[in-house]
Amino acid sequence: MSALHSDVGRGILGIIAGGIMQGTFAIGMKYARQWAWEHIWLVYSIVGLLLLPALIAALTVPHLWSVYQAVPAQVLVTTALFGLGWGCANVLCGLAFPRVGIALSFAIVIGLSASLGSLVPLVFQAPAKLSPASGWCVAGGVALALLGIGLLGWVRRRYELGQSQGNRGGLRDIKIGLILCILAGILAPMLNFSFAFGSRISAEAYAQGASRESAINAIWLIALLGGFLSNAGYCAVLLARNKSISRYFASRARSHWILAALMGTLWTLGLFCYGWGANLLGEMKAIVGWPMFQSITIVASTGVGIASGEWKGTPQWFVRNSCLGLLLLVGAIVLISVGNNL
Repeated sequence: MSALHSDVGRGILGIIAGGIMQGTFAIGMKYARQWAWEHIWLVYSIVGLLLLPALIAALTVPHLWSVYQAVPAQVLVTTALFGLGWGCANVLCGLAFPRVGIALSFAIVIGLSASLGSLVPLVFQAPAKLSPASGWCVAGGVALALLGIGLLGWVRRRYELGQSQGNRGGLRDIKIGLILCILAGILAPMLNFSFAFGSRISAEAYAQGASRESAINAIWLIALLGGFLSNAGYCAVLLARNKSISRYFASRARSHWILAALMGTLWTLGLFCYGWGANLLGEMKAIVGWPMFQSITIVASTGVGIASGEWKGTPQWFVRNSCLGLLLLVGAIVLISVGNNL
């Protein structure tokens, strides 16, 4: 097996591992019942978006501060702003949940994120890939992933409406929720843009002694710092408004601290696995890696839902169409992988 094919294989495995971690990281929220969302999310943000990225970057990127000093300030600021935009997407998506439901919000946001996160780097960084067979395979895989994501979102939304007919929001709330979802979907792939367009940072890290795989960690630290500011800032506003900071020190809060920290650890390790794996895919790293990563994340989160009993008692049409959506996502992953090797 050639070194190129070996790198591609390891890259795909890294992306799969990252997707599984990110698809399962939120399971801890089911057991932290004494805290509100903002309590859990703030600890998750501190660990996952600030402390752990800084630790990993410091351990894997030699002369980290010198790397940032050698990179133009504009590149650093742009990368951080992309991360800030991604963090705002999380907030917008959270605001949309009570208006249009988690399933529909998730489908719209992930659908837009997967397509924009792949096609924008394709157009601006590798336009030659649009015409050959490789480009068509990648584009077809992205379309298939969007179809699968849309089907899963429709199935879950239809089921939720059937279970809670008397709990619908008004037309105005639905319109606002859809607008929030669209804005979140536009902003969500900005984390991938920081990866795709912040290559100057990783190139400098590599030049100063970092390995090719770990050089990307210098990008994540800056991007996630921007994401931390928007996520933690919103949590701080909610905590101050609700005057609920004292719940951090309530009885049995220790287990909640651990669960929230584990969430941040799983999420961040998943992202770093994605960056490491996508970096091994070569020129098509941001184009191929992002939709694959998103698809695996959805498959993993669905698997967790099945294992935890979320599908128990659901009608046959729900199971049948959900399985079809998962098959479409698997097919998309295969097609995108083939496109990378043509």
